[in-house]
Amino acid sequence: MRVEQRRWTRHGGWSEPLSGAGVRNPQVVILFGARNALGQGDVLQALRALYPDARQIGCSTSGEISGVEVTDEAVAVRFGPTGWPQRRIPMDQIEAAEAIMVDPLKWGGWGYRWMPWAKASAAVIRKGPGIELQLKDGRRFAVTVNDSVAGAQTISALCSN
Repeated sequence: MRVEQRRWTRHGGWSEPLSGAGVRNPQVVILFGARNALGQGDVLQALRALYPDARQIGCSTSGEISGVEVTDEAVAVRFGPTGWPQRRIPMDQIEAAEAIMVDPLKWGGWGYRWMPWAKASAAVIRKGPGIELQLKDGRRFAVTVNDSVAGAQTISALCSN
């Protein structure tokens, strides 16, 4: 089985393949997306144009499927080679987002860390740039990412809307 992954955005439509480039004439296309995105006709029409002979199967999700991703609805983090554990935080639960330098020792080590005594959890794969989310219920969540400044700014802008 060969797999190709693309991403759709309102402004850019379907991306070039993110992974698995070179799949020709697929028999099946499985589409994961937020209900409101799947309901837009241009999303499905553009997908049919890309894969005219494929049978399409749609699955309604929160709209997040790969890596660390920010959508209009939530921040989603998949951790590890299997994408588990996964954490999804709806935008309406986020008070603030800040670019930080993650020190694994301050977050309980490497890996997916849960610190109930500190009301905090984190997905830490290395020491370095990350994003810390302050949630409205007082909890905190941190994740290491490459461009933490842009990520925190994006999350902050979406939370303020």
